[in-house]
Amino acid sequence: MTHIINNFDAIREHLRFDKPGDIYAVHVLFRVKDLRTDEEKQMFLSHDETQRKIKSWFIEGFEHWDKKVPQMIDLAVANRARVYVSMTKKNRLVCNRILAKKVIDEIDNPHVKYDGMITSAVCGCHISDFKWWTLDIDNDTEVEVMEEEKRPDGHVIGGVVKHRLIDIKDKVIAEMAKLVDETKTRSGSEIFTVPTKNGCHVMTPPFNRSKMAFLGDNLKADAMTLAYFQWED
Repeated sequence: MTHIINNFDAIREHLRFDKPGDIYAVHVLFRVKDLRTDEEKQMFLSHDETQRKIKSWFIEGFEHWDKKVPQMIDLAVANRARVYVSMTKKNRLVCNRILAKKVIDEIDNPHVKYDGMITSAVCGCHISDFKWWTLDIDNDTEVEVMEEEKRPDGHVIGGVVKHRLIDIKDKVIAEMAKLVDETKTRSGSEIFTVPTKNGCHVMTPPFNRSKMAFLGDNLKADAMTLAYFQWED
């Protein structure tokens, strides 16, 4: 049976190209966990790889996005790979400055591959005026939440309760939206969710993450989100 996740349209609604040079990085990645047999996985792991990049694009506008999406899908299907988008917007001018510094720093290094430096300069740039964080929720992800209850006599009791994150997703999103609103720079209404193979990605503007520390490593800054994946079972 063929399964398809296509989040291109949902992601497109949240892209912004406000200034000359604004770009988004898109990657087609082949991941070892998507291989079907242990023999295939072992062959892949023998090269010390957990994923392999097939191709990257730096999308410069909606017309560019719409033109490249069919190619992204074709490459993903042909290579049993996934398409990921880095939702945090970058700018070529800033990335060019980072690239120039990298070239100078590595000018005497005979092992440097300059095509790799270009990708690194863009993907490693965390300077952005429009950032997104990714809450990665798998169906079996569990978190420990401190919960309190006020008794009729006024006493408050509480303790740590373990939940599947998928089961409390709506409550978590509502709380994140309030915290985003508190930043006064973005709106909690911007939060959106896209499906993944084993759960979903909740995309959110940054907020005071110390107030939701229980999310731990499930909440990733400047992370990618899934745009497309097709697989068979």
